[in-house]
Amino acid sequence: VRQTASNALLAIAPDDPEVLEASLASAAQMRDRQLDELAESLGQRAPQVVQSGLTSDQPTVRLAAVRLVPKVFDAKQAASLLSAALDDKDAKVQQTAALALQQTGQNSPKLISVFIQSLGGENDWQIRSALRDQGRAVISPVIDLVLDPASNDAQRAAAAQLLADFGGEARIPQTKLRAALSSGDKAAQRWAAIVLASADPKSDAVVPIL
Repeated sequence: VRQTASNALLAIAPDDPEVLEASLASAAQMRDRQLDELAESLGQRAPQVVQSGLTSDQPTVRLAAVRLVPKVFDAKQAASLLSAALDDKDAKVQQTAALALQQTGQNSPKLISVFIQSLGGENDWQIRSALRDQGRAVISPVIDLVLDPASNDAQRAAAAQLLADFGGEARIPQTKLRAALSSGDKAAQRWAAIVLASADPKSDAVVPIL
């Protein structure tokens, strides 16, 4: 239905900026195959339409534009546009840009930061998989997320699972986690104990807290 609506709008007024934006808005939830068809239907206008969509006031339009970037631009141009989208004010747009950017082979502290802030939310399994692919560089900031008083339980649970995925006490720096055990923050104590217990189930230090 969304694809039919988009194609109909484009057929009626292919050069109308409002129609182009409405077409992108309806494309935000399309499947990849449908996006391929939309990109093809836009033809030579596709780069201009997508770049315009990236600066739209509507998050759904920016989301669709981000998803279209790898289908419309070459790898170098796509990486540049997706990197800029990491600073989008909408979290879902950021996350979509980060996942697409990783597929281009790019890596950056900002990319890791977006992934970490997306833990515990929509597509959590994809985010954890993406962070595992980044290697040990993510471990320290993920520990910081576990201990951050601003983190919610969903974020902390996803972060704890990710740290468990790295496996074994030798692979998880424990200084901050052990310091948190004696802090006044009960939530930080609990989650630090959970992470430490997953790394070393025999640890006596965490038993009183758990």
